[in-house]
Amino acid sequence: MGACVSCIFDNLGRAPIFSPPGMLGEDLSFDDVFQPGILAWKTALLFEVNFALEDHSFRAHLVILMAEDAITHLNQALDTLLSSL
Repeated sequence: MGACVSCIFDNLGRAPIFSPPGMLGEDLSFDDVFQPGILAWKTALLFEVNFALEDHSFRAHLVILMAEDAITHLNQALDTLLSSL
C-alpha cells in the first residue's frame, strides 16, 4: 500500500505523510463528518481501495477524498505519465 501511495504522490510532485490509522466518524453521519454546507467544493473525487492478505484475516480500506484543485493536479500527472508511455 505504501509503495502505491508513494508512487502516486511522486507523480504529483508531493511527499506522502503517513500517520497511524484511526476511525473517522464512527458514530457520526456522513453529513456531520464532512459538513457539505461548509465545504466550498463543487466537485470531489472519492477513492476507496480495499486491501486483504490472502489466507489471513487482515483487511484494510484506504479512502482518499480529493477536492477540485487536487483533481486537477492528479489529471495533469496522469496526462504526463500516459504521454511518456
